[in-house]
Amino acid sequence: MSETHYRPARRDELDEITDLYMAAVSDMFRRNNVAIAVPPREGMRQGYAHILDTGIFYVAEADGRLTGISCGIVRGDIWFLSAFWVLPELRLQGIGRPLLHRVWEAGQQAGATTFCVWSSLETTAMAMYMRLGMLPGFQLLRFEGAYKLLPSVPADCVIEPLEPSIAEVFDLQMRGAMRPQDHAHWAASGMQGWQVQRRGRVAGYFYQRNGNLGPAAWAEAGDGDAVLACAFRAAAETSSEIRFFTPGINHAAVRTALDAGLRLMGYSHFLTTAPIGKLEQYLPSGPLLF
Repeated sequence: MSETHYRPARRDELDEITDLYMAAVSDMFRRNNVAIAVPPREGMRQGYAHILDTGIFYVAEADGRLTGISCGIVRGDIWFLSAFWVLPELRLQGIGRPLLHRVWEAGQQAGATTFCVWSSLETTAMAMYMRLGMLPGFQLLRFEGAYKLLPSVPADCVIEPLEPSIAEVFDLQMRGAMRPQDHAHWAASGMQGWQVQRRGRVAGYFYQRNGNLGPAAWAEAGDGDAVLACAFRAAAETSSEIRFFTPGINHAAVRTALDAGLRLMGYSHFLTTAPIGKLEQYLPSGPLLF
């Protein structure tokens, strides 16, 4: 293979970028005996297009083809690594480190002071992240399956369409940064955003589509069960199965999932240079935007 070149990604490479991801994640799932399905290709392509427009995206190239991709987003002063993949046949050949460093340095230039990542089970990648100062925070748990029992919604709860200004307030507190561009992306992708009114105040918000939950957030620890009950009930109206990720420190979400009869399908790791927000009261959207 000829010399590897590193450069910003182009929009006309979205199909090749997505194909590289699909090949790399399928290989990683196979090698690590991960039982969950590979994410839908079109959804990943849309997500990568959004990151190209609102984040940082670099590729590695050799012999006229892409050999690696890495991208991230900066929201407020938080840099989040959205993707870091190398073609399966070229793993462990020194391609990834220079690629990752370019995205990291671009984040520093964009004003980020906290750096975090949703890491897979790949120990080589995890060690690379830790050497950069991103240390273990908690596990990210994947729950899914046909629900057996839905939680009861408190009588004082009402859901209504999510107002962007409400989402910004919750995101700043729970996620650590506002991100209106991401909410616009989710709305354009067909996700339904709802806010939960409780005794004359907004207790939290959630998104759902076809049984997929997240992101979601609530301001008071005592509102977690109520927001999750509303989210589960809304998801059950569109699907016989419910799927979501949760930080392991979000005990309300873990209890609700287990009580509903969902299965724990797998886990990843959240690594960070410093704590952010109140993630014990948050459900992420997924590995691309957190």
